[in-house]
Amino acid sequence: MLDISISILFVILGFVFIAFQANVLGKLALKHLRLLWCFHLLFSLIFYVYTRSNPADVNGYWRVAKESSLSDLGVYLSKGLGTNVMYLFNYIPAHMLDLSIFSGIVIYAFLSFLGIYYIYKIYIDLVPTNTNILGLYIFPLVLFLPSLHFWSAGPGKDALLFLSIYMFGYALIKIKARLFLVLMGAIITVLIRPHILIILFASFGFAHLFSMNVNVWKRIFIFIFLAGVSIILLPTVLKYVSLDGLSIESTLNRLDSQANSLSGDAIGSSLNIQSYSLPAKIFTFLFRPLFFDSNGAFMLVASLENALLLFLTIKAFSFQPIQTYRNAPVVVKSFFIFLVLGAFLFSYSLSNFGIILRMKNMFVPALILYLLWALSFKNKIKRERMVQSNNL
Repeated sequence: MLDISISILFVILGFVFIAFQANVLGKLALKHLRLLWCFHLLFSLIFYVYTRSNPADVNGYWRVAKESSLSDLGVYLSKGLGTNVMYLFNYIPAHMLDLSIFSGIVIYAFLSFLGIYYIYKIYIDLVPTNTNILGLYIFPLVLFLPSLHFWSAGPGKDALLFLSIYMFGYALIKIKARLFLVLMGAIITVLIRPHILIILFASFGFAHLFSMNVNVWKRIFIFIFLAGVSIILLPTVLKYVSLDGLSIESTLNRLDSQANSLSGDAIGSSLNIQSYSLPAKIFTFLFRPLFFDSNGAFMLVASLENALLLFLTIKAFSFQPIQTYRNAPVVVKSFFIFLVLGAFLFSYSLSNFGIILRMKNMFVPALILYLLWALSFKNKIKRERMVQSNNL
């Protein structure tokens, strides 16, 4: 009975949260968010069915937390961050409340939906115009990509990272007013995957430092703050990713070792990623599987998504890419750098389509936000040129 009550409570909580945005969003935006919440819940159910017949990390996170005592948690946490922290996060709902993993999926679906909300708000705040392609406005349609909702549904790292990364980016638009969200986003990220926080800090730090449209003292302060925290966290990150030191050689050796462990006949959908050139590795991480890689319904859906993203990327980058980047808001620039750094690092080590799709999910919204900005900027320049031409 408690399982059903908690699940219903969080479903209602999603609609209540949306209703509370009526003072900052219009009726159409509220309608979009309600549709996105329903869509998100649908894929949470699909994810639940998927985990019943397929091994998934979230099953382990929930099961171990349910079977653990407080002393067990202490032992886990003494071993480091990441997976061990997930046992702590899941301890109250799984062990103390004895909820099923279904309730856990609904709870985490609500948390990851907050990530969807922050992505929506970043777009509203920073992208001036929507782009119409073939008679369809691409926003918010691109937020209905199934992978965004499927991989972020489970009670595991992916849902929390999805929330923390885009909470962090949203908060930096108005850092003084949203300092609490900045701290929350950073704390959640460092507890779950410390190396992602370093990538996030590096991206936002360099984007702010070299953005001429940001106050110089604000640029310097943000860069020094993010760089300082990154240096403090570096030993923890090196331990987490099993690196003895911060050198190109040790990093590449670690990535090669991980790629070897994720390839071979024993692993489905595996790739010999080490034989690829760097551009091919990055392309594989960002845009594969494509139709020629598909071997079932799951891969076919992923192929359709990747084909759409590839189409939008070609369309966006075919028009003055350097000028587009220079004119982008600093948060959009930051997410673009985050995407580039993430694609570079992860493309070296991931050689299995299933893992690629799951890990890429935290970077896809960054790509979407940049593409939406780039297409909007392209339309703006074309309109200005048309006006100038008509005035001649």
